[in-house]
Amino acid sequence: MISNLKREALSSLKGHWGLGVGSTFLNYLIPVASMYIIGIVVFLIFGLFIDVIGPENFVYYAYGEPQINFGLILSQIIVWAIIFILYIVVQSVMSYGYYTITLRLAKNESTTIGDLFAGFNSNNIFRAMKLGILQTIFISLWSLLFIVPGIIKFFSYSMAYYIMLEDPECTASEAIKKSKM
Repeated sequence: MISNLKREALSSLKGHWGLGVGSTFLNYLIPVASMYIIGIVVFLIFGLFIDVIGPENFVYYAYGEPQINFGLILSQIIVWAIIFILYIVVQSVMSYGYYTITLRLAKNESTTIGDLFAGFNSNNIFRAMKLGILQTIFISLWSLLFIVPGIIKFFSYSMAYYIMLEDPECTASEAIKKSKM
């Protein structure tokens, strides 16, 4: 059975290896690059208003004793949380496009690298963002129980994008429910 699946996958990639490898590379590169660019800009702007650039600013000395500056530490946590949320949003929208390409390749339909950005269409962007955020929340909560339940739920939610692609009327929460079956 697995050998049949491998054979079908290889036959659908025949003549499309560049598209498959290129879309996979861009699917991971674009969200990471955007996270770094946004992070650098946010930290530089943040550093202009609050003196947060440099580790020596987390500890200040009052009366000769080191004091921890909890305000700066809290602000760093908030900035990193914002950057992480932005990363999840960009990654979920890019994943929608990536799954579009892989589904079309599997069905032997025509596809281009432009389909990688299908998640940015006005019809798809909020559905893709909601699905990505819900998946991240659910997998994170299951991972709190230990790593193994999180891994199991990661695989059980992995078909949600394909379900949304096959049924355009399906909401993000419905896709996650159907993916668990």
